[in-house]
Amino acid sequence: MLIAEMLGKYIDQFALRRGREFSCFLLLDGGTKRLYEVIDQLNHQDFRAPLKHTVYSYQNGTVSCRLFGELKPGVKTEEIFTELANMTSVKKVELE
Repeated sequence: MLIAEMLGKYIDQFALRRGREFSCFLLLDGGTKRLYEVIDQLNHQDFRAPLKHTVYSYQNGTVSCRLFGELKPGVKTEEIFTELANMTSVKKVELE
């Protein structure tokens, strides 16, 4: 029983640390130039280290990609999601 409690506490702490991770899929207009502008904007405000990205496709000025990184303390995933969703160049954003 004691081992189960200790394991449960460890898993809870791990989950809290993982709560600082952000990952989403993004579809945006404006090409890679706009993608890098969005990344720079988010990096300065919301992330501990530079935001990472993977581009899946680029077609007719529309970029399909994944953004991921570690949030600064006090920043919530929902805030980033809302910020991205409100950008006019973002066609679609989905949390991972």
